[in-house]
Amino acid sequence: MRMTAADSWTAFRDSTGNHGSADTGLQTFFLNSYSQRYQQAFSMINNRQTQKTMTGSTVVNQQFYHYPPGILDLADCTVNINGLNYPIIADDSILQWDRINLVLISVTALPQFIFPRRDDFGIWPIPQGVYTITIVAQLRDRSLNDLVDYTAGTVSCTNNSVTVTGVGTNFTSNMAGYWFVMNDTTQPGQGYWYRIASVQSTTSLTLETYYVNTSVTGATYRIGQSPELPEETHGYLVEGSIADYKAGPKDDQNAAAYHENKFWTGNGLEKEREGKIFTAGILGAQQRYAGRQDGAIVWQHGLSTSWTERMWASGITP
Repeated sequence: MRMTAADSWTAFRDSTGNHGSADTGLQTFFLNSYSQRYQQAFSMINNRQTQKTMTGSTVVNQQFYHYPPGILDLADCTVNINGLNYPIIADDSILQWDRINLVLISVTALPQFIFPRRDDFGIWPIPQGVYTITIVAQLRDRSLNDLVDYTAGTVSCTNNSVTVTGVGTNFTSNMAGYWFVMNDTTQPGQGYWYRIASVQSTTSLTLETYYVNTSVTGATYRIGQSPELPEETHGYLVEGSIADYKAGPKDDQNAAAYHENKFWTGNGLEKEREGKIFTAGILGAQQRYAGRQDGAIVWQHGLSTSWTERMWASGITP
């Protein structure tokens, strides 16, 4: 089940015996812990739900290009030449990269390899034209720090429309990227979560995807921040924060270990975290979504054949 940051804050307080507490020190502790646990899990669960697609342009005779801010990992890359998207193979071997850059090649050859570095990536052969390049990357998400869901007024939604119209609402621009849900769950399609693409005014916002249920008027709703992770992991982030709370302010190491185990494995009594198959916890999600990328064609973690066998760019021109 999808949880907003407000849901997680409530669950944390209920589980730690602080039900309904408005203590600012406790809130600050939770926000720090929750943000760290979220970023930790986000960096581990590398899949279609945590990746974003970005486009840019190559520059004639420029080989290296800086990453967008906040990038964790490069998953996939294509370059569009004459209307066709050509996959570019990512390879981490600096030896192979140095070797292919010594090869003389036709200036009209297609870009074939991408070489990731810490702050930028290289393309080989060096682009000789201005091409649209598309990368699928794992980007670090913003910290979740809004612990109050927005519920003022009512909304109207139309089937197969992305527009939400409010009455008595005060939508703000920072809600872009937040999640929207109808409170009524009596019909299929209601109770589904939609990411907000943009906010046009205090009474109008746009969803990223079309509203799938029958049209409604004067309905109650809520808007909140929510982790960009598979929904089954949301509760485990709270378990991580509970573990931090028990280990720190409460100095209860046994309870801390129990919740730490739940964060990683989904089982408070499961201490082992290596060499096993997990069905729950952050490790279970990591294993479940491993290798599921956004791109249609993905090469990662080096290549199985030699660099000479893979270097076919000299024989193909756009």
